[in-house]
Amino acid sequence: MPVGFTDLGPQTVKNIEEPIRAYALKVISPVPAGIAQTKPLSLPDKPSIAVLPFTNMSGNPEHEYFADGMTEDIITGLSHLKWLFVIARNSTFAYKGRAADVRQISQDLGVRYVFEGGVRVSGARIRITGQLIEAASGRHIWAERYDRQLDDVFAVQDEITASVVAAIEPHLYAEEGARIASQSPENISTWGLVVRSIGLISKLGRQENEEARSLLERAITIEPTYAKAPAILSWALWWAGYNYWLPDWDQSAAEAQRHAEQALALDASEPWARMVLGLCVSADGQHERALPELEAALRVNPSFALAHTIYGWALARAGRFDDAVVETQTALRLSPADTFLSFYEFFHGFTLLVSGRFEDALPYLRRGIVAFPNVPTHFALSSDTEIYEIRRHPVLRRLKREPAGEPPPDPAGDSCAP
Repeated sequence: MPVGFTDLGPQTVKNIEEPIRAYALKVISPVPAGIAQTKPLSLPDKPSIAVLPFTNMSGNPEHEYFADGMTEDIITGLSHLKWLFVIARNSTFAYKGRAADVRQISQDLGVRYVFEGGVRVSGARIRITGQLIEAASGRHIWAERYDRQLDDVFAVQDEITASVVAAIEPHLYAEEGARIASQSPENISTWGLVVRSIGLISKLGRQENEEARSLLERAITIEPTYAKAPAILSWALWWAGYNYWLPDWDQSAAEAQRHAEQALALDASEPWARMVLGLCVSADGQHERALPELEAALRVNPSFALAHTIYGWALARAGRFDDAVVETQTALRLSPADTFLSFYEFFHGFTLLVSGRFEDALPYLRRGIVAFPNVPTHFALSSDTEIYEIRRHPVLRRLKREPAGEPPPDPAGDSCAP
């Protein structure tokens, strides 16, 4: 039968001592009023998504505002992703209060993905659930549950929105990459080449990185004005150099910076390009230039977990150790299932290290060795002896004492490598 279920969790029931698990039955209804039953809309060239109004599962009408607020915030957060086509809230709110088949919604609104969720409040506690669905098949791509104390409504909404957007983005990249990989090469658009390369880069391997760079160079040749292609290529080159897959690190870093600047000349708001440019100029000790670049990337996409990690690294270089720990911790919180998780963990360990929190740093640094066994710097920073020596190192000790108005020496050297 065309029905769906929402898990309401344990519920207290009259005359029964122990809570029992309950479910809400969602019966598929006809298309709601205001949605014309016409020929299905064609899908946009880029990925497309509709965020359905969150369901208030508390039974208390006063909590409706929170459910609507979560929907609004997630629509706004996803709209910051310029590569994603997001249906406006007025169209999706036509489905409010009705159970509808996501396959029908896909046809009505012309989208490939649907995001739906629910809110349940109990006293000072709130539970928010969300799930990302591939609409044509009804297949669930991602689902998560968030339990929070409802001390500050806006703070909770902001935190959950950032977490949801950060989680959805890599899953959409992966889905689009897999879908495009099945197409014949001559039929893949420039966007398809770029999104496929993002999926390959996210796998972290050398062979995937080489293939991604080849696809990106092809995309630039086909459409030289498309900013995202050189932006992603800049990261691919930096990552290849960082892992010592290219023979000349200085040359690969310079190439990464050149492509980032090329992308920004085409689109000044491209977040990947801002991130890589900030990363490279930070390595040259240009902290007054690097930090604004990284902050600009995060203004465009506040849920960009990788950029939070790079920003934390740059803050550590600039001597702002406590701020650096906050940023790298934010990346871990935003995207705990990311393929780059080990990279985030390593640099969280790095920021803890330069903050003098050696015991806290060591587990994160050691995980960096497991994930990246061929990067020599990870071994150096992760050894107990090296940590003890760094603790006494005059450069790091001097960083602690550096006057606020003067740029501190760079503890990580003059290259983009740590």
